[in-house]
Amino acid sequence: MKFLYTVLTIFAVSLSAENKFQNSAAITFSREDNALIKAEFPQQIYNYLRTDYRDMQIFSQDQKSVEFAVKRAYKVTQIPYYRYQTQSITNLQMTDNELTLDVKFKKSQDVAALRINSPIRNFEFDVTISLPNGKLIANKEKIYDYSDFVKSRKDIVTFAKVNTNSLHVKIAGLNKLQKKELVQINQTDNNRNLSETNQKIMVNNLKPRFTFSIGEKFFNSKHQPQSEQIDDDLINWKAESKEKETVISIDPENYPIETITLQSSDNNFSRNYYFRAFNPNGSSYRTGRSGELSKWHYRSYKSSNLAISAPQIKSPYEVVIVNNEKSPIDIVSIDFTIPTKNIYFLSEPNKSYELKFTDKTYNQTYPGLPSQILNDSSTTISGEIIINQLNNPIGKKAVKESKSYRMIIMIALILIILFLIYAVASTAKHVEKSEL
Repeated sequence: MKFLYTVLTIFAVSLSAENKFQNSAAITFSREDNALIKAEFPQQIYNYLRTDYRDMQIFSQDQKSVEFAVKRAYKVTQIPYYRYQTQSITNLQMTDNELTLDVKFKKSQDVAALRINSPIRNFEFDVTISLPNGKLIANKEKIYDYSDFVKSRKDIVTFAKVNTNSLHVKIAGLNKLQKKELVQINQTDNNRNLSETNQKIMVNNLKPRFTFSIGEKFFNSKHQPQSEQIDDDLINWKAESKEKETVISIDPENYPIETITLQSSDNNFSRNYYFRAFNPNGSSYRTGRSGELSKWHYRSYKSSNLAISAPQIKSPYEVVIVNNEKSPIDIVSIDFTIPTKNIYFLSEPNKSYELKFTDKTYNQTYPGLPSQILNDSSTTISGEIIINQLNNPIGKKAVKESKSYRMIIMIALILIILFLIYAVASTAKHVEKSEL
């Protein structure tokens, strides 16, 4: 019986060894009383977890399982916006290359922006704004319209909030680009080369082809989901040109990629793209997602739209950029972003905690914290997860090892059973001989 007990103990230890986690990480924080601990989810461990986190658990120093939750990180940001009011102008003066005027308000008020509306197209002006005391609040800020090249227009100048009853505005660069008159002279004689005396008389008859609106700055609070860039060596990708396409092959593995942002040395281009995924038998199909990539640099206008919303696919896929007869764009590098996530759990006084993950048996349940606890931000303490070493990631290799490990245990179990049968049989024969 003692031998049988020893054998069963060895077998139980062997089975429990299979249930142990492959990886662990210490969770450090400076708090000795009860607290809600928040630690940023380490992006290095995604490949060592299944996507539902069922093979991850937090243990206290006495090896008790602790409930936890994985939540996306959000940040409250203040989004600025402006309310505009059209204002009257006075003291209009114009030279060949410059227009000056005063924008008058009915009373002193807070101002943080000036919108200069105009039907004019194809222009580029420098706008300087000062207060009645001469203090500059905007110096040679660009406003422009590049309709002849790209659909882009900027007609707002923003500055630090001031309280005033007027703004002195100077618009320079009147001879650049534009094809239409900036100022209408409301008189039969439209000769602009008038004498100085006549110019002074005609000041009140000049009408600029602009309307001026002052903007008061306000803010809206917005909860924005946070994202983080993945380290370059964690995602496998390659880009190559094939006939009339540029194909970017991506293996996301277990990473929940949100955006794929291309970095290109080329300027002034536009290309369409779509996604190509693959069936288990190797055949490909389009996912239905598509869009446009572009990058434009022209004078003061710079625009870049090279961010792609990634499909929620765990298997390898391709981003296909359609070049047609155009030259392939030069892709220097690619940035990948994933959601920033935090791990929450409740700590007890004077206890240390450890995150364990990559369980081959895959039989853990995913515990969650009550949502009302997460809303109590006043008790939240920041923690840090320190990873020393990572063993095999989840995948074919880990599954193969798990199967091999189980096979070894099964063989050992069979050998133990055979040995027990042999031992029992031998003991029985020995007893029979003794009785005889």
